[in-house]
Amino acid sequence: MESGSKRVLLLTSLFVGPIVWLLNFETSYLLVFEACKAGSNALIYLTALVSLALITAGGAPALRYLKSQGELILVELEEPSLGQFMAALGLTLNALFFIVIVAQTIAALVLNPCLH
Repeated sequence: MESGSKRVLLLTSLFVGPIVWLLNFETSYLLVFEACKAGSNALIYLTALVSLALITAGGAPALRYLKSQGELILVELEEPSLGQFMAALGLTLNALFFIVIVAQTIAALVLNPCLH
């Protein structure tokens, strides 16, 4: 049985990726006008870098928990514990939203924010 603080960390790890992606998405759209005025996408890139760092930090407790359990890949036929499930799901969600933010940043690299 996991302690309450470990469960809170794992639960937080579940929600970090989606919340940071949403904040990045909204902030990037808010910064388009500023980027257009400045003629540079640097603020949008900085927002993406901060978001990627937050997602990486958000996935760390899940990775640490899985490492402490001795297995990183859950291939057993027996049912995983709640902590293992939450850690695996949190790690997967953070990886998914990491990729989503990278994909959105690639679009910002290719497209000019001042095009109408």
